[in-house]
Amino acid sequence: MVSARQLSCSRADIQHKLMADSMSRYQVSHDGFSPVCPGRGRRHMGKIKDQAMDYFTRIPDGHKNAIQRPWNRVVDRCLRKMIEKANNNGDCIINVGNGIYRPIPGDPVDEKELNEYLAKELHRARAIQLKRLCMKKTFEGWRDSAAYANHFRQARQSERLHSSLSVKPASWCESEGKERKQGIG
Repeated sequence: MVSARQLSCSRADIQHKLMADSMSRYQVSHDGFSPVCPGRGRRHMGKIKDQAMDYFTRIPDGHKNAIQRPWNRVVDRCLRKMIEKANNNGDCIINVGNGIYRPIPGDPVDEKELNEYLAKELHRARAIQLKRLCMKKTFEGWRDSAAYANHFRQARQSERLHSSLSVKPASWCESEGKERKQGIG
């Protein structure tokens, strides 16, 4: 549960948390701080984080001042992660297609776009829950049908075993039965 104090973070606190988090991904090397990123140059990743942080610090208030998403997909991905983390830590940053910004309470356009953003997020969450439920039911159905198939297979084997062991009348019973039918004896 989130306390009231956690929700009353200032933007400076949130930016400080994000900067501290991004710095925790850096390791000290002979050339100073370098990001850890397998498969890429250390300096390249540092530039991307710096560019994303630059975008993040320029996120304005109100839809009229919204900034566009970065063209570089890697910077954009990094920025979206920073925004997600900030939104989980008491900030409110949205993007409904017209740019990234913090909505202003009381501005009808900002409030409408915030409600639109929240509705999309709720729809995504429900779609994920529905997908999980359908996958779980399908898997349980597969498990049940596998159990039924196994039971059916064992029942057939048992039936074959019993049919091969069926009791046939003994030879003396057959002769006695014939004698009774014929009236002999």
